[in-house]
Amino acid sequence: MALQDLTPQLRTRLRRVEKIVTLFVVLAALLLLFGFGYYLYDTAARKGWFIPKCRYYTLLMSAEGLKVGDPVMLMGFNVGEIIQVEAQPPDSYYKIFISFDVRRPYYGYVWSDSKLRINSSLLGGRKIELLPGFDGKPTVKEQESCPYEVLDKGQMVPITKIPKGVFVAALEDVAISDRAQKLITQIDQALPGVFNMTNQVAATLANVVQITSNINHILIETKPILTNVQVITSNLTNKNGSLGNWLIPTNLNVRLDATLGSVNTIVTNLNTVIFNVSDITSNLNTQMQANDNLIGNVNDLLIETEDMIRGLKRHWLLKSAFPTPKLEPPPLLLEPNVGGTRP
Repeated sequence: MALQDLTPQLRTRLRRVEKIVTLFVVLAALLLLFGFGYYLYDTAARKGWFIPKCRYYTLLMSAEGLKVGDPVMLMGFNVGEIIQVEAQPPDSYYKIFISFDVRRPYYGYVWSDSKLRINSSLLGGRKIELLPGFDGKPTVKEQESCPYEVLDKGQMVPITKIPKGVFVAALEDVAISDRAQKLITQIDQALPGVFNMTNQVAATLANVVQITSNINHILIETKPILTNVQVITSNLTNKNGSLGNWLIPTNLNVRLDATLGSVNTIVTNLNTVIFNVSDITSNLNTQMQANDNLIGNVNDLLIETEDMIRGLKRHWLLKSAFPTPKLEPPPLLLEPNVGGTRP
């Protein structure tokens, strides 16, 4: 049905609906544009698009685990991201060129003695970490809160003259895959030795089993000996003195008791005799001390008798009755010098 066929009232209502729909579409478009703009602003603020940056670069041997957009860490902070990962010419020693940006104010920690460390993760990835300098020169000079000059070969030059940025030496770790490959190679080389060792261990265990079996047989054979030893030790610990019964039989023990009794009696009698002799000598000593004058008289008598006998020996009549002993001359100390001259 054509619009002219509608009544004026319907046409008026239709125009009102068209205006409302048009207004809703315009409002939705405005909201969509506002949301998209806010998203762009938030993304730019989050990624630091409005923050001044300084460009740096480094050279590596391998780009494994690194890609454009990976973060750059400094003291645990995300201070930038990788901008470019390219291969170097084939004749270059370092094969990979990596360029990255560092946001303000973190590029103030990057000095001429700073290093770039490449850390490897267990999952095969790698990340870049900047080490702050402490004994060098700052790499960036600002003007109106923006990088104005950068350090190049020990001198500050305008940033526009060095588009690739400031060089930072890298400390590159060996990739996890290379480490794993080396480890697998070492394991392959060590496996024959491990197998030989397991064979030796198996042979040793078999020898141990044989030794334990032999020990069991020896223990079974020595069990009667141990039983006898146990019986002997039980006899030795008997309070009746089993060891004495072995060394000294019962009949010999009785004889020894009788002999010891006789010896005891003899010792007692000898002790009595000693006591009697002691009494006799004591009495004799007492008598000798009492008859001191008698001893003196006897001594004088003996001296006078000796003088009388000596006088009788010298008397001419009785001299022959007492023969005089011949005295032999003493031996010569030196032999006589026969037929020689006197010295």
